[in-house]
Amino acid sequence: MDTNTLFRNGTTWLRADFHLHTKADKEFVYRGDGNDFTRAYVDKLEEQGIRVGVITNHNKFDKGEFVALKKQAKEKGIGLFPGVEFSLKEGIHILIVFDDAWYKGHTDNINEFLRTAFYGVPNYDTPDYPNSTCDLIGTVEKLDAIGHNYFIILAHVDDRNGLNQVIEKRTREAFIRHDSFKSVLAIQKSGNRDRYTSLCEFAGREVACVEGSDNAAEGIEGIGKGRVTYIKIGDFNFEALQYALLDHKNRLCPKDKPQMKNSWIKSVTFQGGLLDGKAIHFSPELNNLIGIRGSGKSSILEILRYTLNISLGSLDIDADYKTGLITHVLRSGGKVIV
Repeated sequence: MDTNTLFRNGTTWLRADFHLHTKADKEFVYRGDGNDFTRAYVDKLEEQGIRVGVITNHNKFDKGEFVALKKQAKEKGIGLFPGVEFSLKEGIHILIVFDDAWYKGHTDNINEFLRTAFYGVPNYDTPDYPNSTCDLIGTVEKLDAIGHNYFIILAHVDDRNGLNQVIEKRTREAFIRHDSFKSVLAIQKSGNRDRYTSLCEFAGREVACVEGSDNAAEGIEGIGKGRVTYIKIGDFNFEALQYALLDHKNRLCPKDKPQMKNSWIKSVTFQGGLLDGKAIHFSPELNNLIGIRGSGKSSILEILRYTLNISLGSLDIDADYKTGLITHVLRSGGKVIV
């Protein structure tokens, strides 16, 4: 399924995984043929129904591997985003999700950031992953200095190296209340309601909750295990992903994929007439026709009404005008497929 087909009716609910590891991660277990890794990895994403994924290796970004995975995934109708699982100075693990501008062309600003954040720290991508020289404040400052878009997710907050296990009480409150926390759009693997409630209170907003496989130790077989997240998205770009987390009440859903229960028109296609060969695809939700006067908005609506055999009604004062629109567009022998 290509991207054009996936999003031709607008936004759609897709399964997302915000915490994926690959062969570039030194904890990742892979015993297959190295030349077959990219295909096998993407096939597993497809098998698990994962259509949105963030690659987050420990303190590491392998540009060559990511570009190959992203290209293979795109052919399967899967969107992959660049990221890292980053060790803060306090020992807290965070997931940083980057815009593609961070690595496009001849640049590799992700590794530039990692080198400065771990300056003087050897083997920082090797277990047990040493802490960087930056707390959250310093991390945000270094990211902002490079200047491309990004956002942060707190990784496995209730587990080892998670926020709630590393710092507590007043220190935790100060961590959340600082302005740097505004870059945190979500938390992963949250299972303690009281701690989540207090985090939102300190942050002054509800923070999105997302899930991810965190599959370093299990390799490819670990992809898709555990709890799931469905995300409502209209394109595979950074802005769409970021917006979904900001509007998480309407665009994030745990467990089951939301289903449309209302009837809706998928598309209208024209054969012959003024609009020969044209197709319009509709969303199952709100649709807007925008154009200047005389651009054809009413014509589309009247043709839909006519094709669905919906009567104008005896009280309609514009019956002749509306019938004339249909004749004008379809002309002699025009056909409409709804």
